[in-house]
Amino acid sequence: MGMYIIPFEGVATGATPGTEKTLALLHVPNTAGARGRIRELVIGPHDAAGQDVSFTFSLRRIASVSAGGAGTGTTVAAASLGKRDPGSPDPPFSGGYNYSAEPTTYETAAQFVAGMNARGGIIKEWGPEDAPRAEADMIIGLLADPATTTAMVVSGYLAVESY
Repeated sequence: MGMYIIPFEGVATGATPGTEKTLALLHVPNTAGARGRIRELVIGPHDAAGQDVSFTFSLRRIASVSAGGAGTGTTVAAASLGKRDPGSPDPPFSGGYNYSAEPTTYETAAQFVAGMNARGGIIKEWGPEDAPRAEADMIIGLLADPATTTAMVVSGYLAVESY
């Protein structure tokens, strides 16, 4: 077990209302016993003067990466994920951020949804029983849906636990 950080910094949300963009994700490979759960989500404006625009963000799962696609973004290899405890082993999963080609086949039902004004920020924590989770061959993506045609630039991280 260990707690790992998947950061995203200076990622634009997109500027098309109703079109979700993947900001960051947890990618659990198709390996027996591999699994992870999101224990903390932090998101806020990237610069000191956040714009007065709103967006909705959600955590959505892809139940089978083999049946869809993992998308194209900046991959964060397992060995490169931040570790809360520097003595932790490398996690059994990787991460990613800033997707230019979206992962496919996200589930319709979100694991978590919240709205936010880009002048504020959100810190959300989950306990081990209610944390959004992914097992082998799954993805959990953090997606943003802008409410206006103004793209927002955000930064934050997902804290992910191997269990």
